[in-house]
Amino acid sequence: MKTLFTPELHWYQTHFNTLNKKHFEYLKDIALQYAKYEKLFTCFSCHPQKQANDYDPKEIPHFIFQVNDPTEPKENEVWFTVTSKCVLVDYHIDFKDEHFREQYTMTHAKCFEYLDQLPRGWYHFTDAMIEQTAFKEQ
Repeated sequence: MKTLFTPELHWYQTHFNTLNKKHFEYLKDIALQYAKYEKLFTCFSCHPQKQANDYDPKEIPHFIFQVNDPTEPKENEVWFTVTSKCVLVDYHIDFKDEHFREQYTMTHAKCFEYLDQLPRGWYHFTDAMIEQTAFKEQ
């Protein structure tokens, strides 16, 4: 049986080749579902990367991306961390001289719904806030 080399598979093999073989296979099914959105990603990385100095083969395989969400002020950042189970949303808020971080969860289905309909804000698709932290830059 011959495997078709689809654009999604090409994207996956190109962008996830820094993972070890076990992690590469672990993320394959979920990552291929995100491949159609890759043109929306303004920033992207997958982890754990086997060539990294802090490589930990026990780290849960995941990938991280950002998109251009026009509903967000430019000084804030939203990072989406995709695991096989769900999406974690890290929201970094810059308010005057204070910095805050909020964390939310989102299902894959809700994340796809969000990406399909951009530009409506990501927070319409989260399940719950799991943490809010204030921090000062050092």
